Amino acid sequence: MLSVMVMGAGAAFSDQDKIENTEAVDACVALNIIGGYPDGSYKPEGNIKRSEITKMICVALNGGKEPNVSTNSKPTFNDVRGTNAAWAEGYIEACVAQGIVSGVGGGRFSPNGNVTGTQLAKMLLVCLGYDAGIEGFVGSAWETNVNVRAAQKGLYEGLESMDTAAALTRDSAAQMVWNAMNAYEVEYKTTIVTDENGNLITQNVAEDKQAIGEDNKLVRVTLLGDKYEASVYEGILVASGEYGIQGKSAGKDKLTLQVKAVNGASVSTARESTFKYANDITDLMGQYIKVLVDDKTNAYGVFPVADQNVVASATFDKVKIDGTKISVDGTAYNYNDGAIEGIEKTSGTELKISELTGTKYAEVASGDVITFISNDGDSKIDLAIVNPMKSASSSLDKVTYVSKTEFVAGGNSYEFDDVIAPNDLAKGDYVAYYENTYTGDKEFIKADKVSGKVTSTKDSGKEVKIGDNWYKVGNTTPDSPFYQALMKKGDAVELNSTVTAYVVNGVIYYANAETAGSTDTALVLAAPGSMDTNGNYQVKLLFSDKTTKVVPADQKYDGLEGKLVTWEVSDDVYELEAVSAVNKAGGDVYAESTTGFEKADKTLAEKKVASDAVIYVTYKDGTKDKETVLSGNELNGLGGDLNGNVYYVLTDGLISLAYIDSDSYLPGANATQLYGYVVSSVSENNDNNVKYKQYDVYTTDGKLVEGVKQKATTSVKKGDFIKLNLTSDNYAEGVQKLSEIETNAGALLNYGDDYLVVLGSNGKATNINLDDDVKYLEVNTEDVKGIGNEANLEKASETGIANEYYANVSYYVEGGEALLVVIDTTGKWNNGTTDVTVTQREATTPTKAQVATATTSAGSLTVTGSSINITDGETITLTGYSGTANKFDVKLTAASSTSATMTLEGNILKNGPVIATGNKADIEVTGEGNITGKIVITGDGLATKTINFTIKVQK
Repeated sequence: MLSVMVMGAGAAFSDQDKIENTEAVDACVALNIIGGYPDGSYKPEGNIKRSEITKMICVALNGGKEPNVSTNSKPTFNDVRGTNAAWAEGYIEACVAQGIVSGVGGGRFSPNGNVTGTQLAKMLLVCLGYDAGIEGFVGSAWETNVNVRAAQKGLYEGLESMDTAAALTRDSAAQMVWNAMNAYEVEYKTTIVTDENGNLITQNVAEDKQAIGEDNKLVRVTLLGDKYEASVYEGILVASGEYGIQGKSAGKDKLTLQVKAVNGASVSTARESTFKYANDITDLMGQYIKVLVDDKTNAYGVFPVADQNVVASATFDKVKIDGTKISVDGTAYNYNDGAIEGIEKTSGTELKISELTGTKYAEVASGDVITFISNDGDSKIDLAIVNPMKSASSSLDKVTYVSKTEFVAGGNSYEFDDVIAPNDLAKGDYVAYYENTYTGDKEFIKADKVSGKVTSTKDSGKEVKIGDNWYKVGNTTPDSPFYQALMKKGDAVELNSTVTAYVVNGVIYYANAETAGSTDTALVLAAPGSMDTNGNYQVKLLFSDKTTKVVPADQKYDGLEGKLVTWEVSDDVYELEAVSAVNKAGGDVYAESTTGFEKADKTLAEKKVASDAVIYVTYKDGTKDKETVLSGNELNGLGGDLNGNVYYVLTDGLISLAYIDSDSYLPGANATQLYGYVVSSVSENNDNNVKYKQYDVYTTDGKLVEGVKQKATTSVKKGDFIKLNLTSDNYAEGVQKLSEIETNAGALLNYGDDYLVVLGSNGKATNINLDDDVKYLEVNTEDVKGIGNEANLEKASETGIANEYYANVSYYVEGGEALLVVIDTTGKWNNGTTDVTVTQREATTPTKAQVATATTSAGSLTVTGSSINITDGETITLTGYSGTANKFDVKLTAASSTSATMTLEGNILKNGPVIATGNKADIEVTGEGNITGKIVITGDGLATKTINFTIKVQK
């Protein structure tokens, strides 16, 4: 038996979310029938070529092994050998020899043509044992016959909405192949029947193939069982490795299944089977799965069955019994009561699902996750599983030592080689661990560190807001919501306290209260003494997060304008205190200086600045007073000196908080490179004899940046697209006008993850490769507005004139790849005066396209009405038909850089439809009548041209 690729529950391709037929794709990958691409993708939306499908079939019929195939001295087809499809010649010849595939006419196989659903169905039916001749899979009705039989055999199962005549995607192809692998093979039996005249005749009838199976009973044989000696087991996963439910353990590199069905047939007596399997699938524990097993009990594919499973997970605070149902994160389920796997109510006492009530065992602030599973298709919860967090203490353990080989947490030492630990583990972190369900090893997790002021609370302090986020304060009751669950410890987390909290799944498990620091500071911009409708004084503050707000205050604070303050909130009213030698805002020293920021040595007030310092700045922008907040890193990145009076706080010898009151402009800081769309008129300004342009830009950050200043002389105007470096103080540096955006505006005809097909003003569609870090701008070119920065691509709309489209995209290319794609969300690109349209040129008419006298003059029909080039709608008459005069030729020569294909169809064609890509001689007819002709001309980037004509054969 072949040892093929081991697959788990999902092959995890980079584009896995795009795969609809997950089980089929994973199974075909596991069976070595189909694979992914070197970049880790599967490309489910891509098509399958005829050459590719022959290899897939040969491998499948050889049990997943690469078959030994050979080529003939004279190839069957004239378009394979010596072409880019030559690699597939052996597979093609093997499939031809078995009657699985045939050509497309004219001695051609069309190896690079796409496979349709009906074509693949025919191939798979022959693989299952059907005879194409007996079943009518050839001739004019072959498609109907194939589709009827394919539907009967379940080849289209799961693909009911698929157009069987369309090119097949890799996603749908995998589903069809997997359906075939699970279908029963057939063999023909000769039976004697009575015909309509009462005569006894023999007839070949296809019947499902049978073999001796379990208990010496006859069983039907699947293609999977025949070619791979494999079976598909279905049932409930009860163990994976050392971990299991219901007290089970499969053992190392094994899984145990509570078997419900084998090869689609239900088992009469439930049993457990253990298979060899080295992958960790504990995340599927308790779920209904399929296991692909060979004849030596090796499992090499495991797939959850979506329509059998419902899985709902939540932390304990989001779980409660709601009447006769259990509510999980707001969704109600019926449930079967039973013990919860992995935890206890008390030592030695099981905790049941029905006991998740009250305030002790449910609705408890715990970061532990409980998973509920329904595994029999009725959506009624059958079991629950918890893998609880653990620690050396009853809460999170603090890491007190870390070296290259070990760390200490909660007073215990752990070797890195013996446990699973975060790569960035550091002294001062807080951790807990899970027991890895597959290996039993301790798997440590690091709590998230959250620092800030508690600005709001609710539910009697059980939830607190720090920054922009709400957190639950962890449970402090022992053995709740289950025995030995971790508890919250450390300082109280109260309104207006400043804390460093350690959080797991949104729950605070440990907290350190801190004194007020720079994150609780603000700069008073105005204190006019006015009052709001509630009788509170109004004060305008600039906060450390750069926001400006008018807040209610408990007094006028008119003496604090232009001062740094710390703040607290009580009953939604702000209380302010000036930063001073008395109130150091959590720092060590308060001081003042007239020496500002000096770029050369990166000092402020002749002191070094902490990288995370909070620096408030007021400055001049022309005649306007402006303000901002910089970090220490941003201050050090300014483009020059910044003079002014400085008020600052030192912490550990570095400036941690400062206010710079300057009458100068703020020099350009470290800039971010962006692309932008100028959406306002451009004004000329002067600041201290420094001239600059000023305008608004919508950038690839998806933001409108108002008042961008440009000192450079580069000419820009409203509606221009530019490349720029934008400083933190809104200076545009290195501005480059992207004139090619207007030149490249065209119609988007097609697109993928890494390419666009754009029809340009030259009338040809061009393939544009996208850079890995391509940026997008969504705009409205008519109104000159920025809209967004997402890749919301839509194919261009037609204008109503043949092959004419509205331009709707453009692009900017460097190094052969597009770095910027601009999308007009209206679907109509406007050049400032009118909507831009582009017309795709048609492929050039063939140099010669003619119905002619047959090469064999004896027996040739006489041609009338045919010119060098057949015209659209033309009727060409062939006269002189008789038993001996029944032949004609066609002559076809494509124009340069195009390809042309002529197709002839009609009941009087002796050998069926004719396909010609060049001259074709001695085409025979069997009588008088009409032949329908069509010439399809294509060219790279050009619109397809079609010429329809009729050939009339008469005596």
